[in-house]
Amino acid sequence: VVLSANTKSPTVLLLNDKYDAGWKVTVDGQPAKLMRANYIVRAVHLPTAGDHKVEFTFEAPLLRLYISLSGAVLGSLLLGYIYFIKRRKAALS
Repeated sequence: VVLSANTKSPTVLLLNDKYDAGWKVTVDGQPAKLMRANYIVRAVHLPTAGDHKVEFTFEAPLLRLYISLSGAVLGSLLLGYIYFIKRRKAALS
């Protein structure tokens, strides 16, 4: 999301969209701190008056993906182990 802002004084720009720590923000090409406003929306401080270019980019956290994939792999391995153990017991009987 790229926005242009013309401010008369230092201000806080609110973007009425859900806050998520995966969002990164730059103001005039420089990294800025993403803030949470009103408990649920994104905000960024514009420290000086004048024209600003504000850019929000989203980087999905990969930790959740890795945890899900690990769980799926471990579950598959466990099911495979159980299947082969039961098959082996049936062959020995």
